[in-house]
Amino acid sequence: MTSPAAPRHARPVEPAPPAVAIAASVVAIIGGLVLLYLAFLVLALGGLSNDGADRAWAVLPLAAGLTAAVGGLRLLRRRGWRLLGIAALLAAAFVAVLVAQSADLGETPPVGMALLLLAGPVVALALALTPPVRRWLSSP
Repeated sequence: MTSPAAPRHARPVEPAPPAVAIAASVVAIIGGLVLLYLAFLVLALGGLSNDGADRAWAVLPLAAGLTAAVGGLRLLRRRGWRLLGIAALLAAAFVAVLVAQSADLGETPPVGMALLLLAGPVVALALALTPPVRRWLSSP
């Protein structure tokens, strides 16, 4: 009598993502959607003024939003956290441009809006760099 053979196409069981990784992905996707919405307002609806000069800097929130959303999805697929770092840098660059433009116009810098735009990518990156997520990403 032969012993029962193991299934031929058995796939190794991947470890479940830690709750922190899921939270980082959700925060990254929501933060990316906020940045994409702002880029849509600037690009599609003509920006904050009628002359269209504001459209040039809309590339930063567009790039940051796309990078954050894709980075959140890649984190869930165990492909790494580096896109979240790039998204945080792009969001920080956009906030710096936003604050510099408001200072050039003599207006009060929009601190609340700046913090809101930075919150998603930066918090997602901080969550993705926690030890449980790093162990999960590096496990075979």
